[in-house]
Parts: sequence; structure tokens; C-alpha cells
Amino acid sequence: MPSMPVDYRVLPEYNLVYVRYSGRAALDESFAVFGKFARDPLATPGQKHFVDLSKVTEIEEDFPKLIALQARKVGEFMRGLAPSMLLYFAPGPVPYAMARMVLRSWEGLDGPTVLVQQDEMMAFSLLGLPEMTLSDLAGRMA
Repeated sequence: MPSMPVDYRVLPEYNLVYVRYSGRAALDESFAVFGKFARDPLATPGQKHFVDLSKVTEIEEDFPKLIALQARKVGEFMRGLAPSMLLYFAPGPVPYAMARMVLRSWEGLDGPTVLVQQDEMMAFSLLGLPEMTLSDLAGRMA
């Protein structure tokens, strides 16, 4: 069975949620995975979210649908799942374009700190995990 274009893993030992996108980033899959996350017993307030966009090759550019997803996230966050930070790792032009679109969708919303980073070492440093690597996290998705 092929893997979903988006999946996540809660890593409580690091107070981190690792979200990984690959291939075509579609909003319907994002809705489904966020719904799964919102019901996950390991999901807790204050976790940092590391959203890995490094394998994204194409994005669905439906800004109204993206705003609807963000509204759902804000609703869940207000009910107690608010992360302390959302960090989008976006090396390369397509991942960066996706990260910028998501960043724009958070504008004007009362939510967590949202950052976009193109450098892996800097991303993990900002998360307070300077010893971590992307391959460490990817190995935990298996």
C-alpha cells in the first residue's frame, strides 16, 4: 500500500509533532490527517510542530479551501491543542511556495508562532533540537 502524501507522528519525548508531506500536497488529505491528529491521545497543548515539505513536488492552490483548513485548526487549537510553534521546513522552490501560502493563511489569526525555514540545521536549532536531523525523524515514520 503506498504511503499517504501527508502523515504525522507524535514524538512525546521531544514534545514534537512531525508532519511529512510528499508528492502532490492536496488539501483533502491535510483535512483527513489533521482530523486524525486532533483525536490522537498523544496530541497535547504546547507541542512544537515540524512540518517537512522537502519532498513536495506539486501543491493544490485552493486558497479558500486552505483558509477553511486553517479555521478548523484554529478551532481545535482553541479547544486545547494549541502548539507553541509551527515550523515549516521548505527547501527548494515548490516547498517554499507552499510554505509561503500557508504562512499567508495564518495572517491575522490568533495562533501559534509560524516560521518557515530552508536550512535543516537552523530549523532544528529553532525547535530546540540541534542534535536532531531530518533522517532521524524520517526513520520514525516507518
